[in-house]
Amino acid sequence: MKKLVLILLALLIKNFTYDFENCKSQWSQINTGTTIRLEGLSVVDANTVYFTGFDATMNNAINSKTTNGGLNWFQFAGNNIGGSCVYFLNSNTGFISGFNLCKTTNAGNNWSLAYTSTDTAAILDFHFPNASTGYGVGFVYSNSQILQSVLLKTTNGGSNWNRLASPISGINMELVDVFFTDANTGYTVGWGQSNNILLKTTNGGYNWNSITNSGVGSEAYGVFFTDANNGYVCGQNGICKTTNAGISWSVSYNYKMNDLYFINANTGFATGGDGIIRTNNAGANWTNQNSTYGDQLLGIMFYGSYNGYAVGKNGLMVKTTNGGSIFVSKISSNVPDKYSLNQNYPNPFNPTTNIRYEISVCHSCESRNPVVTLRIYDALGRELETLVNEKQSPGTYEATFNASQYPSGVYFYRLTTEGFSETKRMMLIK
Repeated sequence: MKKLVLILLALLIKNFTYDFENCKSQWSQINTGTTIRLEGLSVVDANTVYFTGFDATMNNAINSKTTNGGLNWFQFAGNNIGGSCVYFLNSNTGFISGFNLCKTTNAGNNWSLAYTSTDTAAILDFHFPNASTGYGVGFVYSNSQILQSVLLKTTNGGSNWNRLASPISGINMELVDVFFTDANTGYTVGWGQSNNILLKTTNGGYNWNSITNSGVGSEAYGVFFTDANNGYVCGQNGICKTTNAGISWSVSYNYKMNDLYFINANTGFATGGDGIIRTNNAGANWTNQNSTYGDQLLGIMFYGSYNGYAVGKNGLMVKTTNGGSIFVSKISSNVPDKYSLNQNYPNPFNPTTNIRYEISVCHSCESRNPVVTLRIYDALGRELETLVNEKQSPGTYEATFNASQYPSGVYFYRLTTEGFSETKRMMLIK
């Protein structure tokens, strides 16, 4: 009897234990082909990413681009431009900066000088609240000393830039990040003279007021707002949040964080001393997704809800295609007789539901393991999320859909692969 129980247990584990190799969960490292410190990245779509950085001498910039999610990289600009920041408005129009500011209108194939200064002004970050108005912040560097902060502004989509008065006076004042909630209201952060810098403007950058007691410690590294009132700053002591447009701040996370990015009002990510962390409730709680890289990651950015990239020291880049969480698991390797899409359960649901489907052998397919997609649509047929978009071997899978950010109503989910497509209806009731 004991032997029979062990055999049955072994079969159960074989058939129904999660197949983590096929889950494609969390964050995976990408070979960038370089060991330099990656200072900036711009994620244009799920597969198109740009990065820039300097070599050890800070004389040559390394600028690379991928169009297939990091499988291959190629140089998109010479080593005499870039190094500090790269920022794309759309798939074609972008900016790259170091000690010069250049613009492209053809996805990085060609670059033209958009701004140059008589002093050595280095721009470290850009932000465009709309297609016409943009801002850049940084510092002037000379003889191993920061001389002053720098602020640039454009009102014609980056074709021309004007140097505005420094947001804060004094030497050793370095601005590292900027975010505008509209064309006139914005925030910039940095550090200098042993204190963090957190400034706000309400007149398009012409005047700035200092915000004290942000709680991020002696150095501030990143700023991000999800709307006019709700925003976050990160720095030496962690992450702090405001719900009243910067008037007051409360501690959201107690540990050094280098950068942060929100994909919606509730869901955000941060990188820094704890690796990669995520919140699903607007900063009330944060969970660690990957602590492997510690303080090596310096910047993070997403395209949509699931496709995210983070860069950092020594050429490090990591990637997720599911928001860093396990959304789909292979629960059986038994080969089904046919493709099928099951009804979600529970249904109706609030706010999560499970979707089970079966992948069979496709004898007529070009690939033994064709690409499988599982997408969510609203009642008007608009695509909301992609839960699965990858090659999958035959077996039974289960995906989880979290609708916490969506209103009650009817939704649809569609499974598609080579030679098969099926759609089913589900109901969200809150």
